[in-house]
Amino acid sequence: MAAARRNLSLAALMLALVAAAALTLPSAMWVCLVATLLALAGVVLFRGNGWRTGALLGAAVALSLALLDAFAGLLTPTAYGAGLVRKVDPQWWPQPHPVLGFRPAPNTTAVATATFNGQPVYHTTYHIDSEGGRATPKAPPGADLYLFLGDSFMFGQGIKDDETLPWLFAEMGDGKVRTLNLSAPGNAPNHLVRAFEAGLLDRYAGERVKAVVVWITPDAGEATLAGVRALAAARLEVSVLGLDGASWRERGPRRSSPRPGPGAEWAAAAEQLSRLRVRFALFRRDDPIARVLETMR
Repeated sequence: MAAARRNLSLAALMLALVAAAALTLPSAMWVCLVATLLALAGVVLFRGNGWRTGALLGAAVALSLALLDAFAGLLTPTAYGAGLVRKVDPQWWPQPHPVLGFRPAPNTTAVATATFNGQPVYHTTYHIDSEGGRATPKAPPGADLYLFLGDSFMFGQGIKDDETLPWLFAEMGDGKVRTLNLSAPGNAPNHLVRAFEAGLLDRYAGERVKAVVVWITPDAGEATLAGVRALAAARLEVSVLGLDGASWRERGPRRSSPRPGPGAEWAAAAEQLSRLRVRFALFRRDDPIARVLETMR
């Protein structure tokens, strides 16, 4: 009876150690290795052939699982973005929006940081103005207005306010044009369409909107074209930017070489946009920012 109580106490202690390892160790493989060592210790510490045989069987199973996990790790390719950690303070940013799902709240700031394998990538502050857009240079009353709509590329994720495309475009106008950066990280073509459906951009109808600059990717599809049609129907001049590859001002780590843009899809998008009498420009990551800005003038 004493031997049984001793074996039960040791087994409970080993299970507790395995549970603690599961909570603290970074992967299941390491947990299985800890379980293997504890089970082998049980072969020595347990009393009775039945208990020792059970411990030996547990060690074999745990070691098999560890080896299987290691083998699977060798066969599995490295996940895209593995090692990249992004954080934003406040945590729930962009804030929830009743129509679009999420959107930066007016007159707020957010501190964004990113690390790659523990090394800093960026640390910057996003300043959101009273319009709910990212900060851009001040402009005189009555200046021509350019609306910039898009995702994290157009928003300028990871870079300073004065490094974003809308800010640089305003600077190129020598303070004579006004830009609004109404983009947001995570935005998709459906956000553009929904914004027009819900009338979120109607407040700019009475202003001197010179053009709307929209960002697309080659696989944006019909949703983007629907949004562009809405802009064209409103008799607004539209400039559509396409980037053949990753961002030309990429600050983050490169996990792989930039993929060439699918020419057939770009050609199809360009053809449909030309029918809408929309200006379309395709860029590569090594194009200077000045060329991009000059195309939108």
